[in-house]
Amino acid sequence: MINNLFLGIETSCDDTCISIFNNKYGVISEYVFTQLIHIKYGGTVPELASKDHLNKIFNIIFFVLKKKKINIFDIKIIAYTKGPGLKGSLFIGASVAKSLSLFLNIPAIAINHLEAHIIISFAFNKIKQFPALVLLISGANTILLKMFNYNNYIFVGLNSPCISFGLPDTKYKMHFPYSFKSISHPPISQAPHHSYSSLQGQ
Repeated sequence: MINNLFLGIETSCDDTCISIFNNKYGVISEYVFTQLIHIKYGGTVPELASKDHLNKIFNIIFFVLKKKKINIFDIKIIAYTKGPGLKGSLFIGASVAKSLSLFLNIPAIAINHLEAHIIISFAFNKIKQFPALVLLISGANTILLKMFNYNNYIFVGLNSPCISFGLPDTKYKMHFPYSFKSISHPPISQAPHHSYSSLQGQ
């Protein structure tokens, strides 16, 4: 039996993502469910996304546990996405995480979606040298920052509708002219395991 298991819940947009993680072995079990119901709309429909999260999330959690024969009572910590993202989708993930934390009597930790992108890159990279220049592109967010250490950043440039890491989106905001019409997507058949959300849908 593997000890110190973490349950990760990610529902910031139109993918229902569940994983089991351990500090020693890394990701032990995971599953990503991509919502294909949005294809005909050309982008993510927030209400449909949150409803589909609600319909699928418990089945996916139990599937991920069963795949590696993990007892849910062996989970010691739950981590879930608090934002940025679609409010309805985030609400489903947060509600499930907090409900399970009460049932299992374990902590539920809220994770910043954008900061998680930065931190996870170090998990698969042996080079951990600071300071580092970080370019983060996620959804409608484009962020350039100088990283001195974990949880220690200075913004260099920011083009984001979100207030990231609790810092104000003010003088560091950059404006990049572009047209949504110029953005093309590959056929969904070529990327069956990825989200088909258009930037306009974000």
